[in-house]
Amino acid sequence: VCKGISSLLEKCYSVNYALSGREGIEKFKEISPGIVFVDYLLPDIDGLEVVNELKRINQEADLIFVTGSGNMELVIKALRAGVFDYIEKPIQSEILMASLRRVETFQMLEQQRRRQEVEKEMLVFSLRHELNNFYSIISGNVQLLETEALSPAERRKTFTAIKTALGDCIVIMNKLKDCVRLKPLAGVLQSVDVNLLVTNVVSSLHYVFAGTDSKAVKIVTDLGDCGKIKAAPTEVREVLINVLINAYNAITGEGKITIATSKEKDSVVIKIMDTGPGIPEGIREKLFRPFASTRGTGVGLFWSRFIVSQYGGTMEVESAPGRGATVVIRLPCER
Repeated sequence: VCKGISSLLEKCYSVNYALSGREGIEKFKEISPGIVFVDYLLPDIDGLEVVNELKRINQEADLIFVTGSGNMELVIKALRAGVFDYIEKPIQSEILMASLRRVETFQMLEQQRRRQEVEKEMLVFSLRHELNNFYSIISGNVQLLETEALSPAERRKTFTAIKTALGDCIVIMNKLKDCVRLKPLAGVLQSVDVNLLVTNVVSSLHYVFAGTDSKAVKIVTDLGDCGKIKAAPTEVREVLINVLINAYNAITGEGKITIATSKEKDSVVIKIMDTGPGIPEGIREKLFRPFASTRGTGVGLFWSRFIVSQYGGTMEVESAPGRGATVVIRLPCER
């Protein structure tokens, strides 16, 4: 049986076989094959014992049981033990290949399902991260209202920042609901004045850059005639807030963050430059990987680049140790 199956498969597959049940179990431990054929009639132990042992070693092993014609009681026992499929002797090549294709189709669908689950978990984690950022904005601005004597104009600006952040929180909560329901995520696209959005984001983060006894970071804007983009405002704010908070965290003592906007051909360009210590090349290459971070959750930049890419844009980091860092965001202009 082993040699017969091997001869049918070796042209298209890498095939290993064992001539006894115990030898097969040991080979299974060594090479972790993708698919295993198990004959019931073996010289040392029967095939059901082998099936049970392989399933004990790896519950997700895909097994095809080989048995004599008409022995349905044995087939039922094998299926209950966890085999994926069965074929009867004498083995016919068409039936053998059909069984293999069923297993391979199942494996492909299972890989897709697992990948979708991982992507879903990553997306939920990223959205929670963004929700925390907007919560910080609300909390910080509320503290400003409680502890500082603000002018009427400053109070209006602070209330506007809180209102905007609350609206962004609602958008993200809806995204979380859609994600849990496995619905596609889609923000409401609007015509977005980039310079106005940058100004509002800087204003909402006033509490962060207000300064402490150990840290004083100044944020300045250099806004050019860059025009508008078609996007969901909440998502663009998410990107800018992530980058600005990362820049702030990178600076120790006194420092400066500059946001510059411009237009290059058909793209709006947003550059966020800080005077921090810079990013070593080894770390810079990993910045946009999920959970690759020296601080925080490590999902902010990963999620930000994902958002930018959904609009057909790009996001890059330019840096060298001791020279600060510049994040360059390019987004297509509104047509």
